[in-house]
Amino acid sequence: MTNQDIVSHLNRLGCKINYKSFVRIISNPFYCGYITNSLIPNELIQGHHPALVSEELFLKANDVILQNPKNGIAKKFKTEALPLKGFAKDEISLSPLTGYQQKGIFYYKSRHKGTCVNVNAEYLNSRFKNELNQFEFNRDNFGILRDVMLELLETKLQSRLKELQQAKKQLAELSTKIENLEERFVQGQMENALFERFKNKYQIEKDDLVKMISTEIDSSNLINGVDKCLEMAENISEVWSSSQFDDKRRLQNLIFPEGILYNKPKDTIRTPRINSLFSTIPIVSGVSKEMKRRKLKKSALNSHLVASTGIEPVSGASETLILSFVRRGR
Repeated sequence: MTNQDIVSHLNRLGCKINYKSFVRIISNPFYCGYITNSLIPNELIQGHHPALVSEELFLKANDVILQNPKNGIAKKFKTEALPLKGFAKDEISLSPLTGYQQKGIFYYKSRHKGTCVNVNAEYLNSRFKNELNQFEFNRDNFGILRDVMLELLETKLQSRLKELQQAKKQLAELSTKIENLEERFVQGQMENALFERFKNKYQIEKDDLVKMISTEIDSSNLINGVDKCLEMAENISEVWSSSQFDDKRRLQNLIFPEGILYNKPKDTIRTPRINSLFSTIPIVSGVSKEMKRRKLKKSALNSHLVASTGIEPVSGASETLILSFVRRGR
């Protein structure tokens, strides 16, 4: 039976459902045990709920749709050859790139009407792999990279610690206000409606502060985080290339939280934002290379501290830290 035959049969049995709704339902991966979320676009997560149908049956049902273009397009949530699907965008239209297969070859293409971006998937994947090379470094530089990254993080944490100290002070003041409010109410100095209004107001503010304080970062975990970052970065292009689909997606989103932009006419890749830990690596590595060549003239050093396309600019504090390491002969 075709999908239209099934819809007609269901209608005769008293199940009033239109064709589009039927296709939407059977192509929803929720029914085979997966969930999706708008906060993690183009990602499927294994759910804890029991699957109503097996993955085999789910794919089989959607193959029926794929075989008949008039019946809609099946949702293929994992295609190993298309790890950049949705993650990469056309730089001109900002349209996310989707994927398709033709004559056994996979391609990325833009979704936006009026744009014509088609690129061989293997080629764009290769370009992305090359983009990851900028984070790879010589093992001899591990020590200086580790030290600089830790100091940069410690510097960022100082402002965070000040915020937490202020939050704790405000929390203590709110607790005192609530105690005084309750005391006045017990002594009959305040009406119930007024007491409830102020208590609720103070309690909401208190809950927000408690939540903020509970997210306090333990600086002792910084070393482990930096070490893991460097271990990944040392050979990250090969790590990404040899990983399975899900691991590739996690790694991509970790390094480039906002994805990548591909400009087909110029054949260039731009990265709007890079994880600040990883963005430090090319900068420090560049300085280290110049040190080995004994060409650390001020002009040369300054040129290396200017971020290349896609790298977050180095802040004044970051530049000072890197220079201090250089002067120490690290």
